[in-house]
Amino acid sequence: MVGVDEVGYGSWAGPLYICALEFTSVPDFELKDSKKLSEKKRLACFEKIKECAVWNMGIVSAELISEKGLAFAYKVAMMQAVEPFVKDGKKLVLDGRKPKWLECEAIVGADNIVSEVSAASIVAKCERDSFMKEQHLKYPCYNWLKNKGYGTKEHVAAIRAFGPCAMHRFNIKFFIENGLV
Repeated sequence: MVGVDEVGYGSWAGPLYICALEFTSVPDFELKDSKKLSEKKRLACFEKIKECAVWNMGIVSAELISEKGLAFAYKVAMMQAVEPFVKDGKKLVLDGRKPKWLECEAIVGADNIVSEVSAASIVAKCERDSFMKEQHLKYPCYNWLKNKGYGTKEHVAAIRAFGPCAMHRFNIKFFIENGLV
């Protein structure tokens, strides 16, 4: 079985990451949804996951999301992530709702009840967070060390003060609804 989960879908800045993960050996530690773990515990789990799993990551840029839309970008990232496992005929278990275009089992809340999906959630979150921390060095005014590109009050204030940057997803509806343009 291959667990699949995404990170960054609802973010205002940065890429979307989707991880497809399969265990190569049975994990001997507790796994849960990455959002339910502190950063320290998440990183510790990530190190343990590296010893007992293989994964593939689908990543789409903020630029592609802005250009083609989130639904299109999600499909691209998902197909990138699952492609090697689908070729091998593996069963996919996905957190959330089932896309019409993908053969899989979808379970709302799978990231907290299916170990493979929990691990995929952790890997995707750690990888994306690391990327956003790197981007923080280029764009410190948005404080992506803390908000990772998500829509916090602090992030809105920074966009109002400094305007959006190349890492922001240019969804005009979002900017209008939030009084940013």
